[in-house]
Order: sequence, then C-alpha cells, then structure tokens
Amino acid sequence: VSREYDMTNPEIVCPVTPSLCNGEFPSLTATWTDNCSVGGTLTLNGPTRIVQSEDGCSDIGYYDFEVYDDCGNLGTQTCSVIREKDIIGNCETAFAKADEGDQCFIPNFSRWGWTNYLPDFGEYTMDLWAGAAHCDTNRGALVGTVTVNYSESEVLVTYNINEGYVMSEAHVYAGCDPYPKKRGRNTVAPGQYPFNPSFSGNVQNYTVVIDNLLRDNSKGIYVIAHAVTCEIVCMCSPSEEDVCSDDNGGSDFVGSFNCSDSNTPINAINISSFKAYPVPFDQEVNISYVIDYETDVTIEVFDIKGSLVQKVKNSGYVKGSEAVSKIDMSNTDNQIFFVRLTTNKTTVVKKIVSSSPQK
Repeated sequence: VSREYDMTNPEIVCPVTPSLCNGEFPSLTATWTDNCSVGGTLTLNGPTRIVQSEDGCSDIGYYDFEVYDDCGNLGTQTCSVIREKDIIGNCETAFAKADEGDQCFIPNFSRWGWTNYLPDFGEYTMDLWAGAAHCDTNRGALVGTVTVNYSESEVLVTYNINEGYVMSEAHVYAGCDPYPKKRGRNTVAPGQYPFNPSFSGNVQNYTVVIDNLLRDNSKGIYVIAHAVTCEIVCMCSPSEEDVCSDDNGGSDFVGSFNCSDSNTPINAINISSFKAYPVPFDQEVNISYVIDYETDVTIEVFDIKGSLVQKVKNSGYVKGSEAVSKIDMSNTDNQIFFVRLTTNKTTVVKKIVSSSPQK
C-alpha cells in the first residue's frame, strides 16, 4: 500500500506596507494559503526585531511570521516596514556678529562670541555664526542672521535660521554697556543675559521684544545675540516647518532696559582710526589711533588662548594726534591675535592676523 504525504509548506503573503515617518511601528497582518488547510490571516502587534540604517536616518522593522498547516508543514515569511526619521543633531553655540562695531569677547573673557555696538536708531542685520571658536569665522558655520530693529520705543531682535538648521535656545543682551553684569562684574555667560525667550522645541524664526525705556536714547546700544543651533541631520517630514514647534515664527516680550544719562556707550567716546597694519603682518605690526581726549594709552596683544604676548604704553597722549606703536611679533608662534587698546575712559579690541606662523 502506498501513501502520499503533503510536503508543501503554507504560503504567507506580506501586506502592502505603510509609509512611516517618526511614528511607532504598526501591527501587521499577513495572509496565508495552503493546500492542506483553509488558510487565513496572521497578525503581529509589532516587529520581531528592529535594525537601524547605516546613516541612522531610518529603521527597518522586521516581522517574522510563521504558521503550521494541518499536515504539520511550517511556512515562514519575513515582512519589513521602513520608518524614516526626523533627526536633529550636531548642536553648537552660536553668536551674532555685526559687519561693523563687533568686538570679540577674547581677551577680556575666555569664551568666544561678540558684543555688537549699534550706533543709532535703525535696522541692523548681523550674521549668526555657530562653532566659530576664538571668534574665527573660518572655523564656524553661517547658520542664519539676526536682525535688530532699534527704535525710540523698543528693540526687536529677530533670529532667522538658515535652511538645514533649527534653533533650540536663545539668549539676548541689550544695553549701554558692552556686557551684562552679575554681582557687579561683567559676564558673557549666556545664562546670565537678561532677555531670554521661552519658546518650546525648535524654531527657525523668532523675535525677542525688549522695551527701550529711555525714549530719547540715540547714542547707541550694545547687543549680544546668542543661540544654540542644530543641524537637521535627517528629515522625512514634508517641510522644515514640520520639524519646528508651534512657536516657530512667534515672538516674546521679555522685559526692558534703561540707559541713564551718565551711562554713555563706550563706543560713543570716540576712538577713531584704530588700525593695525600691514594686513596680514609678518615680523612687526603697527597700531595707529586717534583719540578725542587727553589720556594714557596701553596696548596689549593676546594670543587666541588669552595669554599676553606683548604690551606697550603711551603716557600723556595728546588729544587729536595720530599715534603709532610698532610691536615686534617675531617671537610669537600664533597666526591670530587680539589687540586691546585701553584709555582712561574705555577699552576697544581688534583682531589681527600674521601672514605665516612665527618662529
């Protein structure tokens, strides 16, 4: 007597898989057929395993289905669902830098960044630089702009972040001194700035509103605009607006500032023709300046780490005259330096660059 045995495995058919962006992996239902059984459906509430892509921008969820027919044959099938992701990463601190009136924090502080003098009412647009260590924009990324509208009634500070980036934090200082103060001492730590908006999530456009209480103040102010900006590393959402929070494009009134009559911005105390030449310099650099008052002058040169490398003094400067100090830089080994000029009333800083590494 001969017998025939069914050796055919059940056939499992994967369903059409959905497009998935950022969400949870779904349950998946497959169908199966067989010549020894009626067949039916199989459901898994989630993937059996999840594997991340090499670039990290997607996950593949694998659903391992199996079923036995009435004849004991095992059918298996693996179905997959790809989940694309929005990923924000590579976050950096960023500061706004004006084309004119910008002053690097170094060497007065160990941090990099700029305070920006805005001399009169009007609109000013500054570049927003991320990761520009030592105030060297060649090391940084241009991630957007900051527009300041300075009027008799208010100061509006608007962050506009470039495509491919978002902003997760912002801190603003505006006032008649170059820097904010903590316990009477100057500080550039962003957490100590007085005007900090409270938006949630990530934004690409946001405005900080500050009242100018001294309505007739037109002698200029200083603005420091700090941000934490991040790259949009991966995106599955239809547009970059979709990776931003509902606060994107919003504004926040954060307080007011008041400059007293005696609190004149130091850039309003004129130091004209503060120059360094040649540009770039080789072994020596000349520092020239014209000041509109009698004063003693101290010139200090610092490297990018804030270490003093040269210092010269001019006692008894004569008002309105052009003075030139020649500084020997032949024994220095850096290419970027900061020159700090200090008078009896104020301090200004300029960055200088050598033509080649010194010995």
